[in-house]
Amino acid sequence: MAIFKERAVRAYERARDALDKGDCDWAVFLLEQALQLLVKYFLALRIGYFPRTRSLSRLLEEAGELDPGFVEFLREHRDSVAFLEDAYVSSRYLLRRYSRDEVERRLHLFGELLKLVERHEGD
Repeated sequence: MAIFKERAVRAYERARDALDKGDCDWAVFLLEQALQLLVKYFLALRIGYFPRTRSLSRLLEEAGELDPGFVEFLREHRDSVAFLEDAYVSSRYLLRRYSRDEVERRLHLFGELLKLVERHEGD
């Protein structure tokens, strides 16, 4: 299950690399993927599986049933989570460009979510 966390960290690192190179579209896609993988890691760690969904908010809601910290995270960052979900869909199916500012304002979400997830390692 640790592979999900490893992939999440690598996706976040690649998101930062893409942003540094000015590829904001790829950066926002990778950031959303990093967050999804972190929540899937948490769910796999705690209950042995995760729902087959690509909805970050749905994954956070599911995680919130096990730790209210995920509910609080979603409540505090609902707009950013919705933005990232839209970015995931748009990156695949729509012609939408993202700005550096839009991505930079959301990078901190990874660190916050990582701290929340790491509280459960070793449980």
